Amino acid sequence: LDRPADITDPGDAAGRDDLRSWVRLALELLDAEDREVLVLRDYQELSFEQIAAQTGESADAVRMRHRRALPKLARALARLRDGRLEDLL
Repeated sequence: LDRPADITDPGDAAGRDDLRSWVRLALELLDAEDREVLVLRDYQELSFEQIAAQTGESADAVRMRHRRALPKLARALARLRDGRLEDLL
């Protein structure tokens, strides 16, 4: 896996693109269920109720899945940042 370029100034367009690359890569490292709920909620901006209708789960179950997936994404990003890819594979 290639690491995106280091972000020196996240305020510039290149920095934002690099950050998006990091997040996309981290999402790919998550299991399908975690990735699904994060993409639907945070990228497609669906409500918990809309995700529940789409997945057949209760809105509370979707909220819990989302709540549990966020720290997993944060850990994946930290490992990518630190170059500890072996922890993820």
